[in-house]
Amino acid sequence: MRRQNIHLRTCPGVLLNEAQVKGMLLRADSNGDGILSWQELKEGFKSLGAKVPRFRASMAFNIADENGDGCIDEKELEKVVKYASGLGYTIR
Repeated sequence: MRRQNIHLRTCPGVLLNEAQVKGMLLRADSNGDGILSWQELKEGFKSLGAKVPRFRASMAFNIADENGDGCIDEKELEKVVKYASGLGYTIR
C-alpha cells in the first residue's frame, strides 16, 4: 500500500471518485445482469489500471462476497467500490 502512495505522489493524475470507480467496474459486466462474476471483476480492475487485476479481484471478493455465492451483487458492490477507491486509481 505504501508503494502505491509514493507512486501517486510522483505521477500526476486526478483521483477517480467512487461514482467513477463504480461506473468502470460495472462496464465490465459483460452479460448485463448487474452482477459481477470473478472474471468480470478482474476485467473491471484491469480497466482501472490495476497492475495485478487477478490479485485485486481476489481481495475484493474476500472483502465483499458476504453470501459466498461467487458473485458480487449490487449490495456487495458498494464494498468493492470502497476498497477500489482506496487504492488511488487515477485518470491520466
